[in-house]
Amino acid sequence: MYTVKAWIGNESYIIHDPRKKKLLLGEPYFETGDNINGQAEFKVYPDHPYRDKIKRLTTDIVFYKDGKPEFYGRVLYDDEDFNGTKRIFVEGELAFLCDSIQRPKVYQNYSVQAYLQDIINIHNSQVEQRKQFTLGLVTVTDPNNSLYRYSNYEDTRTILKDKLSSRLGGHFVIRHENGLRILDYLSDETYYKKNTQKIEFGKNLLDFAKNMDASDLATCIIPLGAKLEEEEQDENLGAIKEQRVTIASINGGVDYVTDDAAVKEYGKIYKTVTFDDVKTPGTLKKKGEEYLRSTQFEKMVLNLKAIDLNFVDASKQELKVGDKIRCVSAPNAMDKEFPLTKKRIYITQFKKNTVTLGEEASDNTYTSSNRQESAQIEEQINSIPSKSEILEEALKNAKDLINSQVGNGYAIHVPEEFIIADDKDYKNKATNLWRWGMGGLAHYSNGYYGPIDGVAITMDGKINGKMLLAGSVTAETIDIGYRTEVESTITQTTTQSKQEAIAASQEYANNIRDAVQKEVDDVELIVRNMNNELEYIASDGIITEAEKAAINKMLQTIQKEKQEADQQYNELYNNAYLTGSESSNLYQKYQALYGSSSTSKYNVLIQRINSVLQSTTAPQIQSNMSVYKTAFSAYSSALADYKRAIEAAINKIAKEHAIEQGSRAEQNAHNYTDNTVRVAKETIQTSINNLENKINLSVTSVKEVAARKNYVKNGEQETLQQGSFSISGPANVSVSEYMNMKCLRIEFYSSGGVTIEQYLGELEAGEYTISVATAYPSNGQRPNYIGYGFSGNRTTEYYSNFKPEQFKVFSKKVSITKATKYVSNYIYGYSGNVCYITNIRVLRDMQELLDDLDARIKLEVGKVTTSVENIYKNTMYNYCANGAFSNGYDGFEGWDRSDSYQIVKTNFNGKNCVQMASNSSTQYVKYRVQPFNKAGPITVRFKAACASGHENARMQIRIDGGYFYTNSGDLSTAWKTFEFSGRATAPYFDVYLYSYTTYSTIYITDVEILGGYDGYMSSELSLVKDEIKAEVQRAGNAEEQLRASIRVTAEKVQNVVQKGDIASYLTQYYDRVIVAFNNNSRYVQISAGEIAIYDASVTSSKKRSSFDRSGSHFWRDGYEIGNIGTNYYSGNSSLRGLVFDLEYDGSYMTWSVKKNQSDGYYTMMWAYTHRAIGNWAANRLHAGCDIDLHGYTLRNPSFEGGGITGTINFVQIKAMDRDGTVATWVNGCRMEFKNGILISGTWNS
Repeated sequence: MYTVKAWIGNESYIIHDPRKKKLLLGEPYFETGDNINGQAEFKVYPDHPYRDKIKRLTTDIVFYKDGKPEFYGRVLYDDEDFNGTKRIFVEGELAFLCDSIQRPKVYQNYSVQAYLQDIINIHNSQVEQRKQFTLGLVTVTDPNNSLYRYSNYEDTRTILKDKLSSRLGGHFVIRHENGLRILDYLSDETYYKKNTQKIEFGKNLLDFAKNMDASDLATCIIPLGAKLEEEEQDENLGAIKEQRVTIASINGGVDYVTDDAAVKEYGKIYKTVTFDDVKTPGTLKKKGEEYLRSTQFEKMVLNLKAIDLNFVDASKQELKVGDKIRCVSAPNAMDKEFPLTKKRIYITQFKKNTVTLGEEASDNTYTSSNRQESAQIEEQINSIPSKSEILEEALKNAKDLINSQVGNGYAIHVPEEFIIADDKDYKNKATNLWRWGMGGLAHYSNGYYGPIDGVAITMDGKINGKMLLAGSVTAETIDIGYRTEVESTITQTTTQSKQEAIAASQEYANNIRDAVQKEVDDVELIVRNMNNELEYIASDGIITEAEKAAINKMLQTIQKEKQEADQQYNELYNNAYLTGSESSNLYQKYQALYGSSSTSKYNVLIQRINSVLQSTTAPQIQSNMSVYKTAFSAYSSALADYKRAIEAAINKIAKEHAIEQGSRAEQNAHNYTDNTVRVAKETIQTSINNLENKINLSVTSVKEVAARKNYVKNGEQETLQQGSFSISGPANVSVSEYMNMKCLRIEFYSSGGVTIEQYLGELEAGEYTISVATAYPSNGQRPNYIGYGFSGNRTTEYYSNFKPEQFKVFSKKVSITKATKYVSNYIYGYSGNVCYITNIRVLRDMQELLDDLDARIKLEVGKVTTSVENIYKNTMYNYCANGAFSNGYDGFEGWDRSDSYQIVKTNFNGKNCVQMASNSSTQYVKYRVQPFNKAGPITVRFKAACASGHENARMQIRIDGGYFYTNSGDLSTAWKTFEFSGRATAPYFDVYLYSYTTYSTIYITDVEILGGYDGYMSSELSLVKDEIKAEVQRAGNAEEQLRASIRVTAEKVQNVVQKGDIASYLTQYYDRVIVAFNNNSRYVQISAGEIAIYDASVTSSKKRSSFDRSGSHFWRDGYEIGNIGTNYYSGNSSLRGLVFDLEYDGSYMTWSVKKNQSDGYYTMMWAYTHRAIGNWAANRLHAGCDIDLHGYTLRNPSFEGGGITGTINFVQIKAMDRDGTVATWVNGCRMEFKNGILISGTWNS
């Protein structure tokens, strides 16, 4: 499992963990390779909790596999799209070396390690600790261990590339140990490692693209062997003196080998390949087949889509950069080992992973041994600075000597010495021979017994002979005759040497031209691309933030390329051969174009670009673009002048260099004569010393075991051990060398059979190939027959059917059931018979082994289940976007429900969930997945619980057309996870969750609808990654232009209609549509079930209102204030109504009026305050005007300060007498009060 962390200083944040929904990155991958910085890329969505932690240059990113770091890097830049999604680009940690500068310094007589250590020390002194390196292992060496280098304001990364790896080869590798970032510089020998996992078509090779020069490819190989002796040559071809061994005699009269699959793809393409040291047709055919299958693919580069089997089987060796990988593709006739130079890992989409095998330039050759030796001599000689003819003369002599020795010689190994002679009977018939023993090495041209001539190297360290005198090996002791001949050759070739010096000078100048011109062209190309992009984005009068970011990124690239161009200019201007007017003209043109002055054309151009980017209105953009175009024109003119100055300067350098080199040519030829002769002769001697190894290698057969497993131990000629076999019979058996092969020698001392067997243990059922190689020295010593195979099942072959002194390979295929087996060889002969056997093999095709392995793995259910679950978790996509019922005003966004009163959102046991209080078995919630373009398996996973006492409740789950059920008792008051798997069909499908038990209450949450990620991707809009632009333009007289454009990308479709400075925009995503008008900066976004209005930009803080199925919602500053819509009464869903709702974040709700036309505000006339506003207290209704009830009753009021509630019974006095007494009255009168208000009464009116 892969995870990703973001590091800021010592603090880390997990930004990708497939086990956590909120910690997921979009399309994450990383790429590592040989001598490259490496890179990574991913998307960060707006709701990611650590989105704001990821910042350019200051945030480090680390990818982990099962907790082990696999990629380190830092954020280089980020782009944000219209929806707020960030695309992050990360450069690998080797790019930290780009942050330091190596100031001018000269290094002389430094070892590679000392030079690199100083470079790293300078880098570390300039950067923070997190970007520092510790020098580790250095195995790359300079031939003289004495570097001459200089620095001149290059960045450290460029120094490592240009001053080390480009010149000396090698590989920069970073490892992390004990908190240190360690930089190793490794040679090929310590860098490359063999990987046991192979990439094979039909197994883990999904696809590959190959890069190979077609001129190197052949489908029909004619192998040619050693030169034939005169008596072996075809008399009908007498005019041809150099006839060679072919395979026609053993190949049905056909002299070539071919591959049907390759011929079918490319046609028949013939090629001859010569193997000078191969003398037998059988071996020659194997060499030709090996070349056809492997050697010709050496310079191929493969870009592969392959599955690393380590992902599913930890026992398989992981594919790593620097591994040597065997790649087999039968349809392409390829079976070759390549170095893995780059790999890209998509951590959530493994099938997109790619690896690159092979190098663009390979210097290795694996043709015949004498050619390789000659090439080595040529490389040594050509490394001498002088180009005189003496080099060609020495090279020719070296080649001729090696070819003659390899083609005609015999190698004889006797106990006391090693002899290379022109006849097998070296003591009696040989004329020319070399003898090599404990006393030394000597050449004889008059037979085995001498005298010595040519060269003798004795064990006391002296070298004697025609070419050298005794006592020393110096130029002064070279034989006079030979030296006179050499000096004569030099005199004759002096004129040609001068011509070669002129040609070399031109090549020297051309190299400078190419380097300078490339950097200038790089800057020019990016400037022109940016010009095209700038004109396009400015054409609609609007420059978005994303478009600014794109231009700024190009400006960063231009700045980097300009630094490289400046470096090349400095090297050109400081060239010792550049003087006079050409030098001053180059300086002037450079200063005018790229100089540090603010008026240089480049600096003015950058200023104008920044002015355009800072424009905020269409008129500003138009005005600044006009000024920019003038600057661009001036820049282009100055660039042309600078290019002409470069050409003049380089021509001057070529002329001066040629004059100097030409005058030195004659002297150089003389000065290097002695050294050249010495090098050539020492090289020849080395070649002769290696001749025994060449002969041994040339007769070694191409192994049958290339794609098979050999079950026999120590049966190969390289590892043959007598003790590994059980041997019985009337013969003496010993290990001996015969025809350069290590063999078991069998010499019969009486008649009978000799058995040679080995116990192989228990073999699995399948098809096996059993083979053995055997030979006999002469007809007089020939045994009768050999039987080979498994014990009890041998096949007999007779020695009389093939010639002596050649190895015959017998082979057969046997199918067996699972059983214990012995490999058995039985040779029958008579007293005095002698034979040799070797390469005893029992082979099984690796494919059969893999098939058996697959069968056995299937039985190990636990391991397979773990592997499958690992892949499953990394490759499944959750189609349910609201599984926790947390989206939407009511929590049911994306869901349908059968009853909105009995099925509601609630919280149970700490989780948001849906409650289904069912009075029937048909209540459900439903989620529709649409689009769904690829039918396939679907898994529905969710958590469920029930109310206390409802443990008998059951659920029914419907996946498309399939039904599944829980059991009674499965549910409890604790949350429990359920999972059901079915199949779904295109173009959409529904998932139903039923409450299946009447009068029960259940709870559901965390619903996941899981399907293959490939199905989800096929449902995405898959057009092209780059934009397809369609422009339509029409003109009306001389008026304004009406423009329309459509931009289509993999994420959106954007329509623009523009007239003058006014334009409307329609942007369509897969889940929403945005409408915008640039004259008022208002946006309308239409998404699933909602129409929303935004002010200035589509962000939460700019949202103002929206309309969905529940009504109109109103927003301010990122808060929902309230809504007008429909709802039902809590506790009785049958009571429905129209509502004006104030949300918690709203402070008041009011009816207001603009009393005067000139007022800049509204006066609140009737308001409810959720919070206190001025002197209006919270949680009250406030009136801003009189209230007229028009005669209607104000019921149940309560007044401030309280009021009396009660009844007053009284006697009403109607009249009084003069004396103050009551004259008349009325009894039974009454007044009734409630809260201080008279509500009823009785009295006489």
